[in-house]
Amino acid sequence: MVYSAPDQNATMQIKTLLPKEHGSWFLFLVPLAVGLGVAGGVNARAGAFVIAALGLFFARQPLDVVWRAGHTRADMPPALIWLIVCALLVVGAGIYLLPVARLWGLLPLGLAGAGLLALQLWAARARLARTLWSEVIGTAGLALAAAGAHYAATGAWTVTAPVLWLLMAVVGVGGVLYSRWRLRRRRLALRMAANGEGVIAAPPRVSVLTHYGGGLALALLLALFGWAPWAVTPLYLLLLLRVAWGTRPAARPDRTVLAIGLGEGIATIASGLWVVAAYRLG
Repeated sequence: MVYSAPDQNATMQIKTLLPKEHGSWFLFLVPLAVGLGVAGGVNARAGAFVIAALGLFFARQPLDVVWRAGHTRADMPPALIWLIVCALLVVGAGIYLLPVARLWGLLPLGLAGAGLLALQLWAARARLARTLWSEVIGTAGLALAAAGAHYAATGAWTVTAPVLWLLMAVVGVGGVLYSRWRLRRRRLALRMAANGEGVIAAPPRVSVLTHYGGGLALALLLALFGWAPWAVTPLYLLLLLRVAWGTRPAARPDRTVLAIGLGEGIATIASGLWVVAAYRLG
């Protein structure tokens, strides 16, 4: 019996489809689940929206292969195949959502998502994909899944949909800022250790604390106007306290990058569960 190695082309196709940034999975799937959870369940409209949203989400990586220079010709066929599959998912689900279910309110969200996707592709081509503004805009765009999922599941626009986007965007962007701070702290610690310096300095934390402080103020304001349950406000207080503790001068730098990613992923999931519980039980 002759052993044959796994098909490298199939492996390449899978890698071409899946987004490279592991954090984007949390930043997309958690808001999507929050929108559905707050709406109270999944129906045909919600299922179609999930299919369309997944199609757009999975289209980014193959679009990047086709659009950006530096890839070989061998990369193009699998990328184009995945793009066709993603396009069929989006178009098929869109036909049901718009002409059939008459959820025309999804058009602004779709246009916003497509615009943000185009901006991300341009940033990748211009080698700006890892800049702060690009990551913040992309994260806020992924949080739109919360608003779209809620609208699709309920069949009507209410103030809850944009509020869910705001709440999840605060969580997502905060995770980006805190992760970047922790990465800078880790690099600084490694550099100082290599130079034999005993005292490890910490980078400025003003922007991180300001963001989470603003998020707490926003949650309080939304609750005050009756646009969000009061039960969401303790979440943003806890997030602020978590970051204040984590960025204190005496805090130890992270040993691995994986620990940073897992920590923010867990925080994102926990935040999503809290928001759903606050709406369902509040």
